[in-house]
Amino acid sequence: MPDTNRKPLSPNQQRIMDVLLQDALKPPAPLPAPGRRLVPRPRRKTWASVAVTVACLVVVALAVGYALTRPPAATANTPIVASNTPVSTPRETAPRPDTGNQAGPRPQPEPLPEPEPGPRPEPGPEPLPQPQPEPEPRPVRPPDQVENPPVPRPEPEPSGPKPDRPDTQPGPALLVVVVGKVVGADRNAKLRLRYGEQDWRDYDPAKPEDLLDGVKLSCRKPVDLSLGGALVRLQGDLTIHDGEQSDLLDLAEGDLYLDTEGGPALRVHVSGHAVRVDSGAALIERGAADTDLSVFHGSVLAAGETVAAGKRGVLKKRGLAGTYDLTRKPREHEMLKTLPDRVLYREEFNTEKPEGRLRAGSITDGALVSEPGDGKPQLFWGYPRDLPHLDGLVIRLRVRFTDADAVTFSQFCPQRNDNFSRELKPEAGWQILEIRAADLRDRATFKDAPKAGVFFQNFSLLLKGRNPRAELDWVEVVRRVN
Repeated sequence: MPDTNRKPLSPNQQRIMDVLLQDALKPPAPLPAPGRRLVPRPRRKTWASVAVTVACLVVVALAVGYALTRPPAATANTPIVASNTPVSTPRETAPRPDTGNQAGPRPQPEPLPEPEPGPRPEPGPEPLPQPQPEPEPRPVRPPDQVENPPVPRPEPEPSGPKPDRPDTQPGPALLVVVVGKVVGADRNAKLRLRYGEQDWRDYDPAKPEDLLDGVKLSCRKPVDLSLGGALVRLQGDLTIHDGEQSDLLDLAEGDLYLDTEGGPALRVHVSGHAVRVDSGAALIERGAADTDLSVFHGSVLAAGETVAAGKRGVLKKRGLAGTYDLTRKPREHEMLKTLPDRVLYREEFNTEKPEGRLRAGSITDGALVSEPGDGKPQLFWGYPRDLPHLDGLVIRLRVRFTDADAVTFSQFCPQRNDNFSRELKPEAGWQILEIRAADLRDRATFKDAPKAGVFFQNFSLLLKGRNPRAELDWVEVVRRVN
């Protein structure tokens, strides 16, 4: 039964309804041709397509994993709050008013028919396997870079008694260099020494020790040192080095006497200048304003200038101020009154190869024994080097004569190609003879004495008597300060 209360349609609504009815009554129109084939043409698979497919699968797997592991989303009533960001209140949206021009619910279009399935693509040939790159070999770690190396176990100490160790180490240097030793000291010298920044300690003469590179010495009275064969007497403060990279001696305060005959040249740093003593003897007296250099033998190079024997030089900060004649002998200096003899050579004939040259005789039981001879020296010994004639030179012999009525002692001088000699009076038993070089005389004239500048090469003993015999225990050549 028709609804009589229904309002009639407006002209516009009537036209819309007519159009909808016409569309509904029309037969279905054929579907438009698709822009591309629904079923792709069969084609051969390539590595590009396989790579794209694998990449897509990886992306999908990552997306699924992220969706499963991400935190739950916030609800509408629980706003998401970021750190350091104020929370904003969600804005309410008012419903739009109905304009009244909208028609009723629009009819839903009928679903399109599904396309018929086309022929399935033929499978292409399988791709050839791609050779996989060989893995690079791991670099072999050298032994010094092995991680977590095994820690060696300490070896157990021997159970026997430990060797005696000195209470104090001799010096701070790893390479120990001996520069000298103490050969004598005044009983009131109060010698002290130290190395580097160590504390000062007293030197004990009862326990002699070597002096090492860098030693610092301090004494109030004279102390005698032997440095490589040179005689040094100190009264003051001195530092000793090995002499290879710096001045050998650094005199900070006091006086220093050096006798380098037969030993190495010594360099002394004093008053800001270098003083070199080479084959000579000199006394250095350091004062508050200047330094005096007294040269007794040889020559001294001070601040680049030479000071000859018998002269006194005055050294100031700007250099050598001048030279003057000596007015005092060595023994007249207070520091040198007790100076010991300077030993230039000594041989005791106790070794298989003594230091010297055997010319006549034989070495038996630590002694040089004469041999029979008729008018020739029965005992003849050569020095290892030519010894210079010096002021105060003395030849000392410990000898025993048997059946000798007279003895002639001679020393050969190569410059004169002749001997300087002296007659000796032998005594029974062992005796020590001292022969001053100044008392020798030329063998030809018996008048001329040796002069400065000549050298002695060897000595000999000429024995007279019936089967004379001489036994020489030792010989030494010394220089005695006058």
